[in-house]
Amino acid sequence: GDLLEIFDDGTEKRGETTFMDLPDEMSIKIIANLDLPSQFKMRRVSRGFNELQLCVKNMLQTIEIKIIPDRYEMSINPCSRNSPWQCHNYDELIQGLRRLALNTSINRITIREELGTDHIMIEDCLMDTLFNFEADELITWNDKK
Repeated sequence: GDLLEIFDDGTEKRGETTFMDLPDEMSIKIIANLDLPSQFKMRRVSRGFNELQLCVKNMLQTIEIKIIPDRYEMSINPCSRNSPWQCHNYDELIQGLRRLALNTSINRITIREELGTDHIMIEDCLMDTLFNFEADELITWNDKK
């Protein structure tokens, strides 16, 4: 839509209206009604959304992290995404979890180490990061036989 500015001298100027033109309080209310993946998409629109999203407290039922030989997978519930996020870079996983921990409470966090991951250990950094969450339960599984 168009934004109409009226100056003290009575002149008018029309310009494009963007989401960032809204007052912060209104933007926060909109963000609070979005699911987590939609909030992440909004953050890509503008860096300003990152700060606004921190004002919104998220509550998740579960996060499950699978450690697989060539990647990490993370499933979040509730989430509108049908398949888990896949990450091949450990540092990206840690960075994402640290960001999520800033404003998210979780009922249960599960870490599952899959068969064939002999060279991958649940690293101290991952555990330290997960302890930053407000969580009721932390479960670790080792499916290696």
